[in-house]
Amino acid sequence: MLPGCLLGVYDLFRGIPRIVDFCADAAAAEMTRAKDALKRVARGTLIVGDRRYGAAAFFEELRQNGLWGLFRRNRRLGLRRVGEKPLRKRRTGGGRIVEGRVEAGSGVSAPSQRLRRIRFPRGSTAYELLTNVLEPERLSAEEALILYGCRWSIEGFFKSGKQILGLAEDQTGKAEGVEKHLRLVVIVYSLLVQVVKGWESMERARRVRRKKDLDPLSLRKAREVAREIVFEGLLDFLEESADPKEVVRKLRELARAA
Repeated sequence: MLPGCLLGVYDLFRGIPRIVDFCADAAAAEMTRAKDALKRVARGTLIVGDRRYGAAAFFEELRQNGLWGLFRRNRRLGLRRVGEKPLRKRRTGGGRIVEGRVEAGSGVSAPSQRLRRIRFPRGSTAYELLTNVLEPERLSAEEALILYGCRWSIEGFFKSGKQILGLAEDQTGKAEGVEKHLRLVVIVYSLLVQVVKGWESMERARRVRRKKDLDPLSLRKAREVAREIVFEGLLDFLEESADPKEVVRKLRELARAA
């Protein structure tokens, strides 16, 4: 197996990976690869990440690509308060939210950024988020805190990919082979998500019709259904055709069937 590293961009609302890049250089800088990935993200998208990305240079990359960002504060990033009073103060969820505008960065390595700081001390933990969405009407502090907590959803993809779909079992000796294997894992994972969502919707509908609780969909059942729909149907088709366009068409049909 080749050494290397992965970078993923995950759709929090749909629960599927949008970008998964493989780099054969295991020591490649994550920030550089992340900035390159931003060029393939639709303008107007909100990017949620950990404190590593809470830097003035990354916010500048977001601005240049027409994107929004929400990150935990990086303590190495200097902040200067803008205005005498905070934008908002209120108590909620057992804590107190304080919002204010700040000027971030020294302007030396990257242009300083006008950001909104959201502080939420709760017990012994204090969350401090930074976003370039300056208007609370477009992204409230409560929404920002919920979204930040959802960022770990991508770990579910990597866990399922390794334990169920063989993400870590590629045996090719070339980077091109690893990339092809990775694409197949992403496709199958996305279809599995749709299968599970479809079954969950059916179960909810049955509960409403019968007005009583039913056993929830088991992961084993989801796997069985997905294997039948995805693997068997796809492999049968690939044995008959090698046309990439036809493969894509068949995948779409299987996705609708799921």
